[in-house]
Amino acid sequence: MSQKSYHQTHDHVIPLLEGAEPINLRPYRYSHDQKATIEKLVDEMLAAAVIRPSSSPLPFSSPVPVGRMGGSWRLCIDYRKLNSLTINKNIPFLSWMNSWKRAVPNEKKPFIDPKKQVN
Repeated sequence: MSQKSYHQTHDHVIPLLEGAEPINLRPYRYSHDQKATIEKLVDEMLAAAVIRPSSSPLPFSSPVPVGRMGGSWRLCIDYRKLNSLTINKNIPFLSWMNSWKRAVPNEKKPFIDPKKQVN
């Protein structure tokens, strides 16, 4: 079995509004089945080196399991609270993405799944 490695070419910084404090939210409540699903998905992503254990001293955001067509699951993170504290910058990619949304019908768009994007 080949050893997976993490690639970090630069540190990522999220610019926050003046006076913004770290967000502290209570973890979401999960059913036993949801908890088992989350643990399984996290273990799979750790094994595939898609994610790594966090070294952040701040609490993490609770993952939200979202059902896919076909009955499988994926994990999402609700960043709405963090987004409300960030400095809004106009990024050209967003304009391109809006054009892409208008130009290409939904059924023809590729779906990008980070879990499957292993180098």
